[in-house]
Amino acid sequence: MISLPETINGVSFVSAYSVHTPADGALRFSNRPRHGLVLFLQGCCDYHYENATYTARPGSLLFLPRDVPYSIVPRGDSDCLCVNFFCDEMKDVPFFSIDFVNTSSVQSLFEKTITTWKRHESGHVCKCLSYLYAVLAEIQRYLDENKEGLPYYHRLKKAYKHIHKHYNDPDLRIGFLAEECHMSERYFRHSFQETFGVSPHKYITNLRMACAVELLSSQMISVSEVALQCGYKDICYFSRVFKQYYGKAPLYYARSWKLE
Repeated sequence: MISLPETINGVSFVSAYSVHTPADGALRFSNRPRHGLVLFLQGCCDYHYENATYTARPGSLLFLPRDVPYSIVPRGDSDCLCVNFFCDEMKDVPFFSIDFVNTSSVQSLFEKTITTWKRHESGHVCKCLSYLYAVLAEIQRYLDENKEGLPYYHRLKKAYKHIHKHYNDPDLRIGFLAEECHMSERYFRHSFQETFGVSPHKYITNLRMACAVELLSSQMISVSEVALQCGYKDICYFSRVFKQYYGKAPLYYARSWKLE
């Protein structure tokens, strides 16, 4: 099951370019230094990872994670478009490949990114980031639409909507969500993990942490108020969870943001 973070913040743009790979252009990468998104236009290539092989064809969009070794074996000449970037929130997302029925909108975004990057005009990095976020939005839309075909999705819809509406309720309980879906708690946890790629507890925490960052960076309110607005009665527990996610205590994060 492919899954992206619920929110994707802190993306750093690196580069964008077109790639032509000749039939004899096999490559091996021991340690990819950055994340990559690749859109295939022509030809086919086999991507070999440690436990699996994926074949990229015209219309395939690939996510290449950083720090993961892999090799590429072309099946004849091929052409693709590539965007490289950093994003800590996607560090645990594995390699995946999806096939769009219509790639015109995504291809247009890739091409705009490459053209803007080559020109290096004033503000080009911001423009490239806007296109990159648009590509990530297209990927998320595709993933959301294709959840409809998953075996548990329709039974979990009620819980999914309830979580997004009430994730900041400190009394939100997994047992209640399971009851709303007419499932045992154990079966609910299993079904949720299979459908969304994370446990329900992790999913709720992801939403709360994204909310916390937004509040800390945009409003002059105390950390204790942020904790309460994100669903935490215990400020110490909130601070521990926040530091695990972002590597900084919420107070330090708020101060460093306001100094920028």
